[in-house]
Amino acid sequence: MKQYLSLSLILFLTLLLSSCSSEPKTHISFNPESTYDAEIQKGGMSMKLPITFKRSSRYTIKKDMPGLAEDPDLLYATQRTLEGLEFNDGEIDLFIDTVSYAVFFIQSLDRTPLSQQDAKILNSMLAQEYRNNEATIPGYSAEKVVANLKGDEKKQVMKIKYKVVDPGYDFVEYRTSYFLTTPQRSLYILESSSLEEDMEPFVWSIKE
Repeated sequence: MKQYLSLSLILFLTLLLSSCSSEPKTHISFNPESTYDAEIQKGGMSMKLPITFKRSSRYTIKKDMPGLAEDPDLLYATQRTLEGLEFNDGEIDLFIDTVSYAVFFIQSLDRTPLSQQDAKILNSMLAQEYRNNEATIPGYSAEKVVANLKGDEKKQVMKIKYKVVDPGYDFVEYRTSYFLTTPQRSLYILESSSLEEDMEPFVWSIKE
């Protein structure tokens, strides 16, 4: 499996963007009438997304998240982080919820079916990242909410969700990592939101 060299960058990106999030919405609805088919991975795949989510990039992030425009240092750090991710992997997708500014990030990986051993390794890697933050950021805490592996020979999804409390935020953040494998490829998806309800139904809607 491809090494997850970008993992720290991705987690750092959500740390930056979460500081611009607004108050949470009440819920996320998987209603076909309020979703659209979003192309991902340069048109090689598609997925259902709420109509409030729009595609973003380091070139449009300032407009998509107005809070960034108020902090030049934060904007610069965010744009440089996105640039670094694009350098490591050109096929990345970033979607921002225009209502709550929740973040939905997708990165392509070498295709590898997920075994229970793989799941343990990925779980350990994420846990270490959060432990590092707890050791270096005063008042920071990360509590694992769920970790599971589901699917069949056609599609597998590993889900790892953390409840994150950071003294720099005025609300609790939920970060959910998904490792998805289809017959053609694997994806790493990271969701950052102030809602406890996550977007797992939308992840399962991904098709090639």
